[in-house]
Amino acid sequence: MTVYGPRNLWEDVVGAYSRWKHAGGPHYTRYGLTVDDTGTRLWLDEPDHGTGAGTP
Repeated sequence: MTVYGPRNLWEDVVGAYSRWKHAGGPHYTRYGLTVDDTGTRLWLDEPDHGTGAGTP
């Protein structure tokens, strides 16, 4: 794999897949996204169950 640009997108894909697999492969409808003035947060089932993915 050849990576160009300031961000390694393949690494992001592998990380997201690993988190999904570790969570038991939940259906996409169980995920939610919160975007507010503190950043963005991806969560599973409930907003307080963060997935570890997000940005400040």
